[in-house]
Amino acid sequence: SPLRQELADVRSRFEPLCKILDAQKLYFTHRDYHSRNLMVKDGELIMLDFQDARMGPCQYDLVSLLRDSYVPLEEDFVREMTDLYIGLKEAAEGEKTDRDEFNRIFDLMAVQRNLKAVGTFAYQKTGKGTDRYLEYIPRTLGYVRRTLDRRPELAELRESLTRVDYARQLEIVLSRMPAAELKVPFQEALRTRGVREAAARVIGAVGGRELSKLLEDHLADSDEDFKLCVGDALVRCRNASGIPLLLACLKSDQGT
Repeated sequence: SPLRQELADVRSRFEPLCKILDAQKLYFTHRDYHSRNLMVKDGELIMLDFQDARMGPCQYDLVSLLRDSYVPLEEDFVREMTDLYIGLKEAAEGEKTDRDEFNRIFDLMAVQRNLKAVGTFAYQKTGKGTDRYLEYIPRTLGYVRRTLDRRPELAELRESLTRVDYARQLEIVLSRMPAAELKVPFQEALRTRGVREAAARVIGAVGGRELSKLLEDHLADSDEDFKLCVGDALVRCRNASGIPLLLACLKSDQGT
């Protein structure tokens, strides 16, 4: 699939972010501290759905509340509430907080938390057939986009996520086009340095006997990475010609 390499790239870009979050001081966190789990009874705040509580950065629950998938908040209000939280934190701990660093971790935590929420909403649809969370995905992704745009150190992650989005859209569009219309542009793409591997992956995702024939001419290519990509794409097209290449790759890996 054209998504496989892009997803691997996203994972590599996520690792530095996760390491930063993992290095933060640990606090007790609710882990699902958003509007739907907060109720008022007899003038007192009641918290629901706390069974997944665990230790984590103090920004986690604050992100859950202020970057709520269900209730959009004005940015000025978010900043005001963040400042209030920091003030209360300083009073409770008796020491000053580096506000710039606190806000940086807040943004990194927001990217992780919001993307996790999007994955949960998507799973509710694909795994359980529940549609009711789909309407909240655009808003939650909007939080992610704005945060990524605001933080220059997240530029590479933003680019990786954008490529995944475009790759998926490309795969969907091409899968709906007749193979005859795709043949000529893919012939050219398979000869063009820089896009050959991407073209092979897309052909594998789109499938079809007519397109897979384009790949067979490259089974003996001298570029090993491209040749293995061709083999993988052929197998995805249910063309057995690619299997020997993949077996050779497996044997090579086992010997190293």
